[in-house]
Amino acid sequence: MIRKLKSRPRADTQQNQPRSSSRSTGRRIYLLLLVLFGLALSNYVWGDRVMMRADGLLLRDRTMVAATSIVRIEDINVRPGQRVAKGDVLFTVGSLEIVEKLTDFSLRNAQIKERFSALEARRRLLDDLVPLAEDKLRRAHQALKHQQQLAQLRLVPGQRSNPAQEMIETAQENLQRLNAERDNLDIELASLEPIRDNASDALQKLEDHYANGAVRAASDGFIGDVTPSVGEVFLAGEPILSVITGAPYVLAYLPDTYVFRVNQGLPVEVQNGQDNATGVISEILPVSQTLPKEFQNAFRPNRTRQLARIDFAQSVDIPTFANVRISRPLSGDAKSISNAISHYAQALTTKVDRIGFQRQLTSVD
Repeated sequence: MIRKLKSRPRADTQQNQPRSSSRSTGRRIYLLLLVLFGLALSNYVWGDRVMMRADGLLLRDRTMVAATSIVRIEDINVRPGQRVAKGDVLFTVGSLEIVEKLTDFSLRNAQIKERFSALEARRRLLDDLVPLAEDKLRRAHQALKHQQQLAQLRLVPGQRSNPAQEMIETAQENLQRLNAERDNLDIELASLEPIRDNASDALQKLEDHYANGAVRAASDGFIGDVTPSVGEVFLAGEPILSVITGAPYVLAYLPDTYVFRVNQGLPVEVQNGQDNATGVISEILPVSQTLPKEFQNAFRPNRTRQLARIDFAQSVDIPTFANVRISRPLSGDAKSISNAISHYAQALTTKVDRIGFQRQLTSVD
């Protein structure tokens, strides 16, 4: 009896083997990554045209305190970020140059005042001498008249020289000399008086400016991020520190083109990390500027952007000089664009899942 040892499958009747689902899952992940890459690339290239996104700097007005001469820091009373009020002493300096100028101005002022006082004393003396000279001239005229009357009565002998006439000539000469000197003193005093006043004002202004080396805050605010050290020397014109004042605002670098129009009064959102604030474009400046290095694109490093100013209606917690991101609130056309992108991405993901499921069913059949 012959027994069948093993049944061998026929070559023309092979059964379909189900394929592994790992390939379909990998394909779906690959297609999803391609879609996400396409969306990211589109967002990078055309995103700024569809949704308003701009970079900016949060700024405040600054009052720069600079050296007016060669100064040395003697004492410092503030630290970075400290709030100060108008009139508070920021630091104390010493300047040999200012001290020399004060000494020179004081000496010149004293000389001018001494000269002016001497001229005034001489002028008062002339005021006293002129009436005496006029009285002497009047008495000489009276003496001459009396002598002429005696000569007519032949009570006095005739003389070849007349003493009364000589007295009149001498008195007139003395009076003219005194009047001329007084007039010259009036002219010199009139010209010296404004010089004296200007010298006094210059000395007073220099003393007020130096104020024994105390430098005070010109307005309310807070100190910047840099303060000097005791013993540090600054040349004339070099900045020492800055006082930040005024309300915060954002200097925004607007993109080149949009699908919508940006006007004054447009509400925007300003973001810096976890800090958000709502502002309004108060002014679109008619100038453009090269982007700062932290905002430059590696493909176009020297591109320029139009500047705009954004003001805040309320106080903000964003630090000064911080880099901020500016966007338009999700309302109106921006919200509809965002919803459309989300719907498109969801529909595309669903379509990819359906294609993978259909391929899996076909492989099972």
